Amino acid sequence: MENPKIIGQTKTVGFQVGVRRTFPISQEEAWNLVTSQDGLNLWLGESKNIILEPGQKYITKSGYGEIRVVKPLQQLRLTWQKIEWEKAATVQVRIIEFK
Repeated sequence: MENPKIIGQTKTVGFQVGVRRTFPISQEEAWNLVTSQDGLNLWLGESKNIILEPGQKYITKSGYGEIRVVKPLQQLRLTWQKIEWEKAATVQVRIIEFK
């Protein structure tokens, strides 16, 4: 008997989770919030200098990773690994203009 598929589980890389939220701010305001030093410190952990360019590695007090994709006002993709984790997660943030 084949194992039943677990919701969110992919064939090769583990699990995938998606969350969508709508906020009453512009696309530019959302991008600035997510990519500002204060914003990055909130969701990645405290760090002095995260450079948002593909290939840049970063370290925070909570973990580390690498920036993979930066499309200003639209998308960030990066790896994120807490110090105690065995494997890194891929985090993707998309900012979509609400019309």
